[in-house]
Amino acid sequence: MIRRVFRIAMVFILFLLATSASAASMLSEWGLSASSTAHVRGFDAAGRNAASLALDLGWQISLASVSADLGNNALSLARYNASSGADLNEEQKREILQEIPEEGWALGADLSAGVLGIRRGFLALGLSAEADVRGNLDRDFFDLVLMGNDVEEPFDFGDSGGEASLYASADLALGLPVYRGRRLQAALGVRARYLQGFYHLQILDTEGALLSGEEGLEGSAEASYRSARGGSGQALDLSLAIQWKSQWSIGATLENAIASIHWDQEVEEGFWEIEMERWRLGDDLEFAASDSIFAGEAYTSELPRDIRAGLAWQGKSLLLVLETEDRLGDSRGPVGMMGVEWQRIRGLRPRIGLGFGKGGEGLSAGLGLRLGALTLDTFAGIQGAWSPSQTRGLKLGARFLLNL
Repeated sequence: MIRRVFRIAMVFILFLLATSASAASMLSEWGLSASSTAHVRGFDAAGRNAASLALDLGWQISLASVSADLGNNALSLARYNASSGADLNEEQKREILQEIPEEGWALGADLSAGVLGIRRGFLALGLSAEADVRGNLDRDFFDLVLMGNDVEEPFDFGDSGGEASLYASADLALGLPVYRGRRLQAALGVRARYLQGFYHLQILDTEGALLSGEEGLEGSAEASYRSARGGSGQALDLSLAIQWKSQWSIGATLENAIASIHWDQEVEEGFWEIEMERWRLGDDLEFAASDSIFAGEAYTSELPRDIRAGLAWQGKSLLLVLETEDRLGDSRGPVGMMGVEWQRIRGLRPRIGLGFGKGGEGLSAGLGLRLGALTLDTFAGIQGAWSPSQTRGLKLGARFLLNL
């Protein structure tokens, strides 16, 4: 019966890996601490798979951690180097435009800092801060800048937008063993978070158009937005962990099964408008701009939901993991990650991770160094490609952990 359950669970995980998923945290977590949904131990289990707290008892204190993730969905480093300051020909302009997806050019930045964390046995507590910034620029903007426009050909920039948030999180994670046998262990986990919001900005709607005719060039743009300087909320993660013969592990996590922040402090709504007077070559360029800001009503923002699943094998001196992640509601689909950690030298843990899937390509390299009770981990990675010259983003991170 136990073997049958284990085989069914492995088939389920492999099915998820075959269909892949979309998110950006897998390579960062692996590079920083060799953490994956299937294989994560110590304090790191609180954030990656709380159920694993029940499979590995101990006491750790996370002194500090920081990580940054910056990237875009289209333009690579090689493209930037080739285009910056250059006089582009028609073919080069079209190549750049083809790299911009129909949904536009998306930019993103994620910054996180762990202030303090304590893990003892099945329980873990942690404090952290998160900053997320997202922006999108309409593809028509690049079409206009690169290719110009014909007479009476309109351009619409209405698909541009963005969102930014800054909040702190107080976490409580618990792993509960549900089965302990000679070869098989299974556990369920939950992580509850109290979220304290400090700032939120959301562009609600944008409209913009540019039209050239025989009498000149004219255009207009407008945007509405809302912001808040305080709020609070909660989040809940659910997880599962299974270990077989201390070698094979599988795990699954639903992150932010419930997650929202209610913004009710200093809420403002605004409207911005600009209009360009009809302009001809040789005339002075004139704009008429106006903006208005007024008190707004409280509102709620949702945090994205991610589902992760993974498989891991622990050998005598080698750890291998295979993982997938999907952001629910994201049209890009799933991404996956393969990771290897070498454990031959005591106190030294080099690791490397490879990401794959639409939008999930990337490479991450990390190094763990243990000096007595103190552990120092660092990592660096690229995203959007496997080659540094083709990268579309950068990942960096470091942390200090005390093992007691």
